[in-house]
Amino acid sequence: MSGVLIAAARGRAASGPVSVSISPVSQTESGLTNAYTMNSCAVTVTNGTASSYTWYFANQLDGTWAINAGQGTATATPRVTGVLPSTIAYADFKCDVVVNGVTYTVTCALSYENANVE
Repeated sequence: MSGVLIAAARGRAASGPVSVSISPVSQTESGLTNAYTMNSCAVTVTNGTASSYTWYFANQLDGTWAINAGQGTATATPRVTGVLPSTIAYADFKCDVVVNGVTYTVTCALSYENANVE
């Protein structure tokens, strides 16, 4: 499923309200190995300028999730390792974005299935 998740708060800029979105809002992948690098997730800020991006994982189930590249930037790439055969690993890949002193949080839901049945 693809799409955009938008987080909005009370912060306003001269050209309209600030909005922060992430794309994609979810990724579902499958492979035959215990590790997989997902596609990058990108944050877009409208009507403001971000002063920081902090990426992290929440609600992890199975596997070990890490940021493969992009911490501190608008685009980051998640990676999962240690996914056992016939197991699906899940995580919410979140980014806290600070715009005009206000923190906005956006989320991309991730899942990876190790379809190997050893």
